[in-house]
Formats: sequence, structure tokens, C-alpha cells
Amino acid sequence: MKATINGKRYDTDKMELIYESGRDGAGVGREVDIYITSKARTIVRVNSTCWQGESDSMEILTLADLMSQYPDCAEWLPDDILATIPEAE
Repeated sequence: MKATINGKRYDTDKMELIYESGRDGAGVGREVDIYITSKARTIVRVNSTCWQGESDSMEILTLADLMSQYPDCAEWLPDDILATIPEAE
């Protein structure tokens, strides 16, 4: 998927897939994939659907958004991104 967000072009073919939801029944017909760009290490969520009237979308996620929406993200985030997360005190 390709999209322009805030004037910058993103292409999932050039990003690293770090999480895929699969079609597990929770969002039947919908899939969420999380990618990370190679240079800027930007986190990108791609929402895919097979439902008529809905369209696929791509959005940038901050690390804080990612952590709040995907509490288990520490299990699949790359080490260089994990290193930027402050330790809990």
C-alpha cells in the first residue's frame, strides 16, 4: 500500500512488517498491520478491509499511541525502538 501523509510518501513494500493481526474473528474482514520505516523508524499502522464501502487506510502512530493501543507491543517491537522506551520506576 502507498499513501502520502503530511506531504511524505510511505510505501509498505519498503517498510519492515513488525506486527500483523490476521483475520482472527475479532475484526472479521478487517486486518491491522504495523510497519516501521527503515530510515526514520516511523511507526505506521495499515488498516485493511474487505468490506464494500470501507477503504484501506494508513496512519502514523507515535510510540505512546502504539503502547496504549497495543499493550503487548514490547514482545514484537525492534530492539532499537524498545531502547527508547523509558523504564518503569
